[in-house]
Amino acid sequence: MRRLRRSTLALVGVVGMASALPVATVGASQGTPYIVVALGDSYASGEGLYAGPTPGSAGSWLTRGDHPARHDDGCHRSPYSYPALSARWLATRLHRPVILRFLACSGATTADLWAAPNRSPLLAGAEKLEAAQVTARALRGANLVTITIGGNDVGFVNVLGICELASAVCTGSTGAGLAATLSHRIEALQATLSATYAQVRRLAPHATIDVVEYPALFPPTSTSSCQGLAASTIPVFAAAEAQLNQVTGAAARAAGVHVINPDSTGLFANHSVCSNSSLFGGIHSAYLAAAFHPTRAGQAAIARALELSLQG
Repeated sequence: MRRLRRSTLALVGVVGMASALPVATVGASQGTPYIVVALGDSYASGEGLYAGPTPGSAGSWLTRGDHPARHDDGCHRSPYSYPALSARWLATRLHRPVILRFLACSGATTADLWAAPNRSPLLAGAEKLEAAQVTARALRGANLVTITIGGNDVGFVNVLGICELASAVCTGSTGAGLAATLSHRIEALQATLSATYAQVRRLAPHATIDVVEYPALFPPTSTSSCQGLAASTIPVFAAAEAQLNQVTGAAARAAGVHVINPDSTGLFANHSVCSNSSLFGGIHSAYLAAAFHPTRAGQAAIARALELSLQG
């Protein structure tokens, strides 16, 4: 997804597992690099979780090649993101080199995945350049591809912002107002997601492809306001999240790729953005872009869901 005014996302710590990875996942010479390609938006890039002293300082983010970046290009790839955490975890389990092609970019839509390098005024960095992610070169030789995408296509964070600033235009009814607009956008997204996943499958025919859904940001019910949103609005956004994951899952199955729901581990239970022990940044986060994005612990929980899936 986007940061507030652009995207939101991020996470922490490598999660260890005791059992061995499936043979199909390991299956190669110990000297042959295992290539992980991370695609998607701010939930995949780790928005909000910079490593340096400030978001704009050298070394705060990672490059597309998983190295400390000398400057901020706006994609905000964090070493605490679930792709980075899982790549390091894989290196300890496979006993062979693991290469992370970290292509996810904060604010990306499905169109950005396919497009040629595209300049966006919404990116934070000086380059303001969002490069294509789904290309033959990017996916060549991939063993594992992870994807989290779709929230920006439907304008999820934009609608959140509108409801915070002008609650009168939001409704607790899923059949009217902005709730209906969001629902219609999500429903229309399924064909685009399916085509995107199928293209990844075509370009990386031998890879394990894991579509990682969004963890539940809001609780299904609420009796009080939360993060600037009226109590009646919370269930609407919770329903929209559930619908987006349902559409994502259907698109993934249609394309013949695997889907992972981070909520399936139970690690996000009772840790929504409305909780006192939230795994998401709130609107009062010191760094605004962290709002509505996974914290370090939240990203670690997503990584664990991925790692459990890879173990079979």
